[in-house]
Amino acid sequence: MVKSRETGGERARGGPVGFPLLALECAVLAGLLAASRKRAVRPVRWPVAFFAATGVAALVGGMVHGFFPDGGGWAAGLLWRLTLALIGLAAIALAKVALLTLDLDTRMGWVSPTLAALLFFYLAVIVLITQGFWVAVVVYLPPALLLLAVFTVDYVRRRLPTLAAGVAGVALSLVAAVVQGAGLSLHPVWANPNVLYHLIQAVGLFLVFLGMRAVAEPTSALR
Repeated sequence: MVKSRETGGERARGGPVGFPLLALECAVLAGLLAASRKRAVRPVRWPVAFFAATGVAALVGGMVHGFFPDGGGWAAGLLWRLTLALIGLAAIALAKVALLTLDLDTRMGWVSPTLAALLFFYLAVIVLITQGFWVAVVVYLPPALLLLAVFTVDYVRRRLPTLAAGVAGVALSLVAAVVQGAGLSLHPVWANPNVLYHLIQAVGLFLVFLGMRAVAEPTSALR
């Protein structure tokens, strides 16, 4: 779910193709969630927002990696800031999904204003101070871990296979980020860190979709 700004060699192997494919997957998953809103017992707008933000971030990130191999120039900087901003939006959406699952968002009126303030602070940091990817990781990791815990607790309570899929999906997405960040590779071309990231992330996002759908629509046939 998170992505880094790779070196030029890494962009040439898997980046420009992988990012649009992730964007397409996210568009399909967001559409499926939106179509299920009439059957959902919880709002699906935040799961939809998560996949929409993640998909657009993948698309914009792919433009940076594909069209600006050296990462220089005002256009590359603008697109990279937009990518980081979209990752922040995805993080907020993850937090909202987790809190709605716990029914905390409606019972604790300070939650939404606090998240909005954190998002504003994050946007100010990436625009005015630093565009380092570590800032996105710092913002994204707590909501991801919270959702992982929520899926786990809900699975223990209801024993739905799709909730177990959600647990695995969040875990795989974190593993994908570690693989890319650590530069782990099985093959210099066909299984380099970027290729492995996109493969693991694609599976992880689909499994997260199953978990989110199980939370929003407990009677879904996808159980």
